[in-house]
Amino acid sequence: MEVPVTTNEPLFEALKRLEHADLPPTDREILRPAFAALHGGQAIALPERVVHRIRALDAQLSVSPR
Repeated sequence: MEVPVTTNEPLFEALKRLEHADLPPTDREILRPAFAALHGGQAIALPERVVHRIRALDAQLSVSPR
């Protein structure tokens, strides 16, 4: 199942936070199309597994010291 994301959703905000976070290369590669869509790239529907990964990474980012 794919999940469309609009700019007023928590998932969009999480993706914006993750774009500049220190992510492992494998996660950055998985999220690359979503990051491109943030900057005028083709709008995409995110696969459910990518949505879960965005949420997990954002949760880790929220509890880690900055």
